[in-house]
Amino acid sequence: MRCRTTPAPSPARTCRPTPPPVPERGPAPTPISNPGLASIDAALNPNSTDYYYYALGTDGKHHFSTTLAEHNAFVNSSSYGG
Repeated sequence: MRCRTTPAPSPARTCRPTPPPVPERGPAPTPISNPGLASIDAALNPNSTDYYYYALGTDGKHHFSTTLAEHNAFVNSSSYGG
């Protein structure tokens, strides 16, 4: 049981049952992250590309670069949204 002192200048306390912190509850009842078959297949069989860098743009899309210089130019531009 957790108790909380009220902000009023009285000594009144409000106590109510609350769930214990996560470590005391044990493991989650279901998987927290359960990838689908398409995700597993993509991880096991990635596409072959020359892209090594990516950054989020102000347009909400990811922009991919093949060289660090190209990536840095994008990150230092006004299009970078990160």
